[in-house]
Amino acid sequence: MQAIIKKYEIKGIISDNRYGCYSKTCPSVFITHQLLVKMPQNLLLVEAPLYKLNKWFMQQYQQVWVPDFAHTNNLSGELSHPSKYPTPKSVKYIGTLSRFMLPTPPPPLQYDVLVLLSGAEPQRTYFEQLILVQISAISNKKIIIVRGITATNNRQQINPNLVIIDHLTTTELQQTILQSKVIVARSGYSTLMDLAALGKAAILVPTPEQTEQEYLADRLMQQKCYFSMPQNQFNLEKALQTYTQFIPPKIQPSKILLENTITQWLETI
Repeated sequence: MQAIIKKYEIKGIISDNRYGCYSKTCPSVFITHQLLVKMPQNLLLVEAPLYKLNKWFMQQYQQVWVPDFAHTNNLSGELSHPSKYPTPKSVKYIGTLSRFMLPTPPPPLQYDVLVLLSGAEPQRTYFEQLILVQISAISNKKIIIVRGITATNNRQQINPNLVIIDHLTTTELQQTILQSKVIVARSGYSTLMDLAALGKAAILVPTPEQTEQEYLADRLMQQKCYFSMPQNQFNLEKALQTYTQFIPPKIQPSKILLENTITQWLETI
């Protein structure tokens, strides 16, 4: 690390959740929404020592930037606002982040359902296969599936009501999300920030055994923001009948908060 800093005359480091990417001689920032790493029920005893270890790593950085808000109207809950443990003094909340911006006016609706597939294999494929089976029993909805695969660029019009696309550009994806009544997606934090920025209704299906996604989906369901179902119990028809009872959050990124944080940090370099 020191050799790279010297070679390229680096004046500051911003590490996007990359533990170990810091320097004692160069102002370093760590970006994370997980001050607290959620553990499954059978490993709850590990949570406290893991928090201490995580805190030690974060203390190696001059600042920790959390992509959420400090107030109660936040998206990540206990993950970045741990109630049982002290928050490191170096933490700065920079507001939620999103690659999307809500246009005025939004485009007209074109699809009843957008299915966003993502995440590691084999769960991405398992969920895709489950979705395809259940969609075959639904005939009155216009559905588009984005497979989340970048190696190929296929677009298939399966029938008048079903389109399957391997992937979309950021601009195309924003347009498609806005054109859809409801989004079926994993409950990863980046996805949730994008959905909140656009104020879109969603059905969340956390990736099995990913405790962060399970926690976020459960929390947002309890808050009546999004309907959620575990993958092994997922029923698309039932979900489409239920999601309208939930009101999606509208949490816009704060450009001023982010810019002020970056400006103040640059002044230290």
